Amino acid sequence: MHNSAFQALSLPYLYTMYDIEPDGLSKAVQDLKTLGFLGYNVTIPHKQAIIPYLDAVDENARTIGAVNTVVILNNRATGYNTDALAILRALEPFKGRFAGKPALVLGAGGAARAAVFALHTFLNVSDITIAARSKEKGSLMTADFKIKNARIVNFVQEEINSSVSRCSLIVNTTPIGMHPLVDASPLSDDAPLKARHMVFDLIYRPLETKLLRHANAAGATVVGGLEVLIQQGAAAFEMWTGKKMPMGVVRKVLEEKLKVE
Repeated sequence: MHNSAFQALSLPYLYTMYDIEPDGLSKAVQDLKTLGFLGYNVTIPHKQAIIPYLDAVDENARTIGAVNTVVILNNRATGYNTDALAILRALEPFKGRFAGKPALVLGAGGAARAAVFALHTFLNVSDITIAARSKEKGSLMTADFKIKNARIVNFVQEEINSSVSRCSLIVNTTPIGMHPLVDASPLSDDAPLKARHMVFDLIYRPLETKLLRHANAAGATVVGGLEVLIQQGAAAFEMWTGKKMPMGVVRKVLEEKLKVE
């Protein structure tokens, strides 16, 4: 994604990957500043652990409790969360379908925190139901974000189906249905999906998950995870370079790559 964008804009940068062990995280943060990096992304298991080692953390990232993007400027490393921004950008065009209505979030991990933050802070849903294997995590999330209109239900199909019936927007933040387990879905085959629903799956591999196929068959509006992948990358790209990512180029490259895989 990033290297395609750098090439398209003739920018002299390279995006590459490094495996950092947990006990090497503090040193890595310092080394990346010393080596003159513009910034970097952070993924599991470092999104929360990195926060104490940064020079500053954006208010939204601190509230969400996770950093996925770091910008280095004047030898200071500042952490941001572009996941929540990406979810906002992906859903905003459809806001009229679910604003003022109930939403259901499947999962209670880091991606769920970004989704719930975006729904509560920017997208004006009336209330949020969180289906979680750990009700403690769900409750902690609603407390951290000071959400008054929230329900926590067990991640069991009976309770999920009941929540689907009352909600307009369904967001899957779990890895259920991700490659290679493409025949799995967080919703049962008898989930009461209707044309009035909007279903948003953060998984981008495969491009169309079993959940999205189910929702499509029911006539629901669907959005896949590719848009979130692109939007979170575009936000980071602009933070690092000061330039807009060439979205058309990047989307084409990713679609072709993911179709092959």
